[in-house]
Amino acid sequence: MAIRKCIRPILIVLRRQVCGLTARTANRRYVCLPAGLLAYPHEHGARILQDALPADACTIAHHFGKHGYQTAAIGKMHFVDETQKHGFDYRLELGDFRKTLTGSEWQELRRDQSGGGIIGRPSRLSSRYFQDTYYANETVRYLREKRDPDKPFILWSSYFMPHTPLVPMLEYFNLYNPKTLTLPKRSDNALKTGFEGHIIRAKQRG
Repeated sequence: MAIRKCIRPILIVLRRQVCGLTARTANRRYVCLPAGLLAYPHEHGARILQDALPADACTIAHHFGKHGYQTAAIGKMHFVDETQKHGFDYRLELGDFRKTLTGSEWQELRRDQSGGGIIGRPSRLSSRYFQDTYYANETVRYLREKRDPDKPFILWSSYFMPHTPLVPMLEYFNLYNPKTLTLPKRSDNALKTGFEGHIIRAKQRG
């Protein structure tokens, strides 16, 4: 299966830079789902991207916060309103990343990313233009500088890529040779009986 051949460069960098950390880590899903790590979707109703997580939803951040943990969320969370904290004491999102770019740089990034679609091509921009670079650096900074080292913590660090438009940095694009990847098989009726969120996205793309 192709997923077994995938290389996760951002996670590799984090593991190398934060070596010796005695916290437990978890990666629950390889694809995005609203509130996937926060609470149970069948309870709060946020099952697909368009569903906002209710303001009164009890999340994992609330639970750990009550038990004395520091709680942080960095990156894409699919709250619909990304500025919401939903129990996290420390929160960084796309709006914070945008402040690191000038107006002209943001437009340059938009032009670079346009037209990538689902086929994929490499970007011509440097790493600082990518929100995942910002999220990774800020994750390391939180672990090293922002948290209280004498208190337990829970950190959810969530990244944008891989995601359409598929225009990653050149060094990551070159990690894979399409000719050597074996794609997973999909049933003939997958777009009719599959996960609701995926069906909606497929219809939107035609």
